[in-house]
Amino acid sequence: MTDEQNDAQSDKAFEFHGTWQEYAPIAFTNLLLTIVTLGIYRFWATARTRRYLWSRTRFIDDRFEWAGTGMELFKGAVMVFFVIGLPLIGFNFLIQRLVLNGDGLTAGVLGLAFFLLVYWLVGVARFRRCVTGWREPIGAESVAAARTRGWLTASPICGRTSSAPSRWAC
Repeated sequence: MTDEQNDAQSDKAFEFHGTWQEYAPIAFTNLLLTIVTLGIYRFWATARTRRYLWSRTRFIDDRFEWAGTGMELFKGAVMVFFVIGLPLIGFNFLIQRLVLNGDGLTAGVLGLAFFLLVYWLVGVARFRRCVTGWREPIGAESVAAARTRGWLTASPICGRTSSAPSRWAC
């Protein structure tokens, strides 16, 4: 390679340092286990895939970190079903009844209120922030290191908080 090609490669902000040969065993194992468990394993498969892909992705000379687990994703899906899915079905029937009875304004207000409640409860961005790391503040432990030392405390959304201060805290 010439010096210009080396300079062009080093100027990339994002770089991926993985190969399909490294990822293939993960993908095939995930596929097989997802089929055998009738889809239940997909949460753990997602965690394995993200852990691999994020650990091989570099942004400005720092690698990303995925510290989520399949159980956290599974608990989140169950919580979404009970907290959002079932009430949504009930609200749907209620709103349809209100509309059929000629009370469209009340139906609209209830629909908007439910939408805002769901938006507030879900907190997907907060969960991703809890399990993703990049350039942690100086002196802060990585999520994995803090987990091994037992320094992570409970959080209502992701089940834990980072030991790092400010922006990395859940």
